Amino acid sequence: MTKKVLLQLLFVFFCFFIVDNVSAACTTSELNTLKQLAYNINFSYELHDDINTRMSKLLIHSFSDKIKYLEDAGLYGAYIRDHYSDEEIDALGAYLKDERDHLF
Repeated sequence: MTKKVLLQLLFVFFCFFIVDNVSAACTTSELNTLKQLAYNINFSYELHDDINTRMSKLLIHSFSDKIKYLEDAGLYGAYIRDHYSDEEIDALGAYLKDERDHLF
């Protein structure tokens, strides 16, 4: 089983757990909040998995590669790479941690 399938199974289990075991003790508002939390966790992992797959297909392996791709696509201006070297851009990219997206 892949990580994606396991996460989806966990999401389904969590939703059933909420509905079956917690719904009697929770108000409708609290139950909706818990369901939304489960959905957000699942969506976050699916989004990161999709982004990583696309980056691998596009041969983007570093932050400077990502900036170059976005620049070539017309989404970023050339000013970033005109003023900073690839090493400086990668040093900045080291501060960005995907794991922080999972901290609610």
